[in-house]
Amino acid sequence: MHLIQIAEAADSGIIQGISDAIPGGLNNIFNFGLAIGGAIALGTIIYAGILYSMAGDNSSKQKEAKEWIWAAVKGLAVIAFGYILISFINPQILTVEEIDIEFVRLEEAQPAPAGITTVDRVPESEREFFTNKPIPGARVSSAFGLRKLSDDVRCRLHSGIDFNASHGTPVYATADGRVINASVQGGYGNLIQIRDDKGYVYYFAHLSAFSVSTGDRVNVGDLIGRVGSTGHSFGAHLHYEIRKNNIALDINSALGARYPTGNGEVYCAGR
Repeated sequence: MHLIQIAEAADSGIIQGISDAIPGGLNNIFNFGLAIGGAIALGTIIYAGILYSMAGDNSSKQKEAKEWIWAAVKGLAVIAFGYILISFINPQILTVEEIDIEFVRLEEAQPAPAGITTVDRVPESEREFFTNKPIPGARVSSAFGLRKLSDDVRCRLHSGIDFNASHGTPVYATADGRVINASVQGGYGNLIQIRDDKGYVYYFAHLSAFSVSTGDRVNVGDLIGRVGSTGHSFGAHLHYEIRKNNIALDINSALGARYPTGNGEVYCAGR
């Protein structure tokens, strides 16, 4: 799988806007470019053919039409050469499914928790929902822990886990409980918080849409929202965390998360 890193200035939304405008997103930009180039060349040939048919005995018009045809042929040759070259250098890049776009988030600016605890410090009787994933099969793009992003000079606590998923991907409840919040919350963007009967609060951030409202009762596996890029986020993903009494739970081990590399993040030792 090939990682393409794209960094974006805070709150600009330009890259995400471009991605939303391209059919299939930025991971389809190569094939999209080929299609546009081919369409332009074909349109040029059609235009030149019409121009030539209307030229009659006018030699200057015939010459102009031939120049248009020659330009289109050269354009198609360049596209074909580029395709062959890419196929030779790295044929996998021509397969959309093999390209993974990773947006480098400069800073999510989420409220800091009052403290941190680890799963092994929680009584086993309270761990019932900790291993449930909000997006089954999604890749972890950023783990819980102290980290430096590409422009940081000091370590910052990432109080949850980020799951890489495309815009609109369904997000499911990971615990039985009540929705205590479903609204816009600063850096979290569109945020859903669910509290279970043991007092743990589950955060689902940067959503594009809500499927539940504050006060609703939900069960594990219920659809609660969809992945987005709202708030302080650069590229569609889900930020997921668990807190109790505003103490963040280190859920790396519970969810089998590892520290990803190659995405502009450096994880710091200790707390």
